[in-house]
Amino acid sequence: MLTPTAGTLLPTLGVVTIEGAASSHDYLKQVTITVDGSPAQVIDWPAGVTRDTAWNWNWTPPAAGVYLLSAFAEDWSGRVQTDTTPITLTVSTTPPAIAIDNVVFTEVNEIASNQVRLKGPASAAAAAVVAVETGAGPVLCRPPSTAAAGPTTGSRPTAPTGSPTRSRRASPMPPAR
Repeated sequence: MLTPTAGTLLPTLGVVTIEGAASSHDYLKQVTITVDGSPAQVIDWPAGVTRDTAWNWNWTPPAAGVYLLSAFAEDWSGRVQTDTTPITLTVSTTPPAIAIDNVVFTEVNEIASNQVRLKGPASAAAAAVVAVETGAGPVLCRPPSTAAAGPTTGSRPTAPTGSPTRSRRASPMPPAR
């Protein structure tokens, strides 16, 4: 499978085009696509037609959740692909959310040089990236490795002056590359 890539977060229950490629020394007979280990789609070719081809399938996720998709090629000699690279897709129709407690940060709040602990509720059905900006510029937050609620540590490049304003956003974490 070529797209979507492993770890992709799908924000909707809409149709997703799954694309892949198959090849064989003999002619291809079929590709079977599985979802969570169960056959979901079979793409067939007549005998003697193709040895190397791209394929696609339109899949509609049945509900929010995590799905494991895999594809197996079979040729007309009866050989079935045994080594596959399954992909995990997460479907979440609830956008991540974050709120930061309203605190004026001073040097007293620093937990290390130019680092403060941001606190407030956060929620995400899957991994998310948090970005916070102050009047002094962006605050860089460590991305969580999995969805988690709770405090995170951010570092600011320079000390804010005056009354800094803050903005924040939480967005789905892009797939690993």
